[in-house]
Amino acid sequence: MHRVSQRRVNSTTRRQFLLTIIAGLFIAGCALDAAVAYPESDANNPSIFEHTPGPLDNFQLAFWGAALEPETQAELQARLRREHRDNEARVVACMAEQGFTYFPMPFPGFAFYAPGVPELGTREFAVGWGMGVSTDPWGHDTWFMRQDASDPNRELHATMSSAEFAAWELALMGDGSTVSRGCQTAREPGFNHAQALQQEFGALMAERSRLVDLQARDQRTLAINAEWESCMADHGFSGIRDPMSLINQVLFPQWNVIRNDAAWVAARTEWDCAANPAGPEVPAALHSQVAEFRALEIAMAVADFECQILVDFNRRHEAVRHDIERDFVKRNRYELELMLQWAQARTQSS
Repeated sequence: MHRVSQRRVNSTTRRQFLLTIIAGLFIAGCALDAAVAYPESDANNPSIFEHTPGPLDNFQLAFWGAALEPETQAELQARLRREHRDNEARVVACMAEQGFTYFPMPFPGFAFYAPGVPELGTREFAVGWGMGVSTDPWGHDTWFMRQDASDPNRELHATMSSAEFAAWELALMGDGSTVSRGCQTAREPGFNHAQALQQEFGALMAERSRLVDLQARDQRTLAINAEWESCMADHGFSGIRDPMSLINQVLFPQWNVIRNDAAWVAARTEWDCAANPAGPEVPAALHSQVAEFRALEIAMAVADFECQILVDFNRRHEAVRHDIERDFVKRNRYELELMLQWAQARTQSS
C-alpha cells in the first residue's frame, strides 16, 4: 500500500492561495510532463492582472538572480524546466549521501495555463471559466492525487517497512526544525538563501514586508476599492470590499460547503487517476448546486472584470505601489545595495 507523503496539503486551501497570488507551478492532466501551449494577453484581450515593474523589482530580480528582461512563455517554461531538473538532481545527491534512493519527480508545469483555456484575468476567461474556483481548468483540485499517481518513488515506497519509510521521509522532508530541514531544501537553494538573508538584513526585510499593509491602508487604495465596490453593487453584488474579498470571503467559502459534501469527498478519495484521467465525477445529488454556483461565479467574475476595467483598478493600484516602493528605495538605497553585494558574494562562493 502506498503511503501518503507529508507533501500533501488541503488542495482547496492551496488552490485558494494560488488564485490569490496568481502564481504557482502546476497544470491539469495525469501526464504532468506534457508540452503545453500558453496564451498571451494583448491589447484586444487585456488582462486585469498585468504587472508593471516598480522601483523594487530590479533589486528583487537581481537579488534572486532572475532575468531582468521579460520572458516569453516558452522561455519561462524552458528556464523552469532546467531549474526543476537541477533542483531534483540536488535532492538525489542529498538523499544518496544519507544512504537513501530517490527518483527525481517529473516537471510539473504551470499553475494557471492549460491547453485551450484563455489567460486568467481576461474577459474571455471570466465568461467561460468564472474565476477558476468551481471550474478549475488547471486541475488544482486533484493535483496532489495526480502527482501522487505519477510519483516515480511509489514502487520504492511499497517495498519499505513503516520504519524504513519514516526514515526515508524524514531525510527528504526533515522534521520542520532548523536542525533537520530535509533534502527538499537542497532542491530549493533559495530557501537557505532566504534564511541567511533574514539573519543578515532582518530589519530591512521586516520593513519591506510592511509595504503591502501600507498600500492596503493608503487612502488612494481605499478610494479605488470603494469605486470598484460601488460598481459591483450596480451589477447586483453589494457588500464586497475588493476583488480579494470576492474570492476569499464570498466564492471559496460557498464552494467549500458544496465540495465538502460527504458523497463528493468519497468520490475524490476513491478516484483512480489512471482509469479516469478526466477526474472524479460530481455526485448526481450535487449537480444542481454546482450548476447554480457556477452560474453565480461566472456572473460575479464578469462583473469584476468590467468593474476593474471601468475604474482602471490595476493601473491605479500599481501607481500606489510604485509610490510606496519609491519612498522605500529612497530611504534604504544604501542597505539595498549592500544586500545585493552580499547576495552576489554568497552566490559566487557557493
